[in-house]
Amino acid sequence: MGSPVSARARNSLLLRKWTASVAEAARAAWPADQPPLRGDITLRVTHYADRRIADRDHMIKPIEESLHGIAIAHDSQISDALWNWRDINGRFTVRFVSISLAEALSDGGEFLHIRLWSSPGGEECG
Repeated sequence: MGSPVSARARNSLLLRKWTASVAEAARAAWPADQPPLRGDITLRVTHYADRRIADRDHMIKPIEESLHGIAIAHDSQISDALWNWRDINGRFTVRFVSISLAEALSDGGEFLHIRLWSSPGGEECG
């Protein structure tokens, strides 16, 4: 998949290719017999890499759009989105990790870990 590409990227071909690779990874990871999630969704993206990306605010949108129709019915469902960065060279204490995350960590290269879950009902103030 490579490094994340900003929604503001000047190279539209690069953005389209990257978005397509995220969608392809989502299709491979999402159970074929499971429909897209409905209702409000929380999206958490953790970027494991050697360095932080400055334009993190614009990295989430292409990911949201890539999940559309695969894991979520529409990107407008995302009520909460979080972006985290972790130094791929760091030391981690890992418990109850998914096989895909363990494999990606063991490879040692840059990657994104994307998690979705249904947002809790009700509104929070703050």
